[in-house]
Amino acid sequence: MVIEDAVDPSDDADGHPRRLDYHGRENNDGHSLLIVESKRPSVQLPPTSDGNVSGLLAKALTQIHRGSDIPVTILWTSILKSAKDYVNRVTASTGRIPEKFAISNGEWFAVFSDVNATLLAKNPQAASITIFRDLNDVTRRVDEFCELLSYQALSGYVPPQHPAALIEFVADHEVAVCARVVEVDYVRYGKLQPLISLWVGIWVRTSQGVWILFHKEYPIPFLILNDDNSKLSVALSEVNKRSDDLLTSLSAQRSVRFLTQTEVEDNPPPVQDAKRFRALQSPLVQMIEGNLLGSQRYRIITNDKAHFLADDSSFDQCPYHDWGGCDAGDGVGYGPISAPSCEPSCFFPSGSSFHCAHAGIHVARRNKCLLLPFEEYLCCRRCNFFARCWPDDANMPCRQTPNV
Repeated sequence: MVIEDAVDPSDDADGHPRRLDYHGRENNDGHSLLIVESKRPSVQLPPTSDGNVSGLLAKALTQIHRGSDIPVTILWTSILKSAKDYVNRVTASTGRIPEKFAISNGEWFAVFSDVNATLLAKNPQAASITIFRDLNDVTRRVDEFCELLSYQALSGYVPPQHPAALIEFVADHEVAVCARVVEVDYVRYGKLQPLISLWVGIWVRTSQGVWILFHKEYPIPFLILNDDNSKLSVALSEVNKRSDDLLTSLSAQRSVRFLTQTEVEDNPPPVQDAKRFRALQSPLVQMIEGNLLGSQRYRIITNDKAHFLADDSSFDQCPYHDWGGCDAGDGVGYGPISAPSCEPSCFFPSGSSFHCAHAGIHVARRNKCLLLPFEEYLCCRRCNFFARCWPDDANMPCRQTPNV
């Protein structure tokens, strides 16, 4: 929260910077969450004949936009014009509309909960302007007040929660819409020895559109994968167990429903630190941490699956798992990758049922595979995003046995 935060003029403002009385903005990316314009205690809410201050302010904003017959005092006309100017300046400087704007004299509050639908609109919505007439009114409606102005409500971010906290975010008559998520910790040791470990959680999207991550704490939070199938099976079994246990704990609090991949991609969880990290090809995969030493962390939304590796052995006999089994000219590169590699990213080496060495597949998935940042050779049949990436697999070269 910055006091007297200077903002430069927008294209339609005068040439002088102005200062916001109180400006709440994210430290990471500067996104404006809340602007508070403070007024002297002597400034009162504009009087109305019917007590509908929200409707009066909406009408005043409409007339300010039109330039005539403004139904409030000169003082309140100036206050509303300044509010519009502040919002335009912040939007111009950050490229994003502030989440909320509030005006207060310390006793009453006028909260513009949707800035785009009020201060920036041609026909402002009175329903998006909430009035608290005094501090007693704030006390009586404290839940509503916090719902409008708490950091959680403004940013859409809530720290990871234990499943027992679900009842605090989802009402007893609501269904918790959720998606499983797995965090992938990928560490490179030179050109060889990639290390992949997994952490599980579940995203829940509230009826207000806020995403909340639920998880449980374990002494060893990340489970290390191994390219040896027997050891891999043990690790994945524990990943499944933890994910199912988390889902069971959530289901004990509220009814749950899994979101579809389309629902998540249309309305994804927020990307952390958007200036540095971003969704990779799809909001289903986000890079949430990384450094130049070769350590990256990715958050992958797997919907109803515990992780991204599919338990489908129907194509385990495909000859293209092995570079030597590819037809002449169809193998990737000049020879097999005989051990886990970081350059290129290949955790499962040639010969593994999780490996694909066919060049045709590698070319086709360049712009569709979500896992390329840390795994370039995974067999598509062994990926839980298979149906998403290959809605029509008729042209895939996969063969179940060398003789098919």
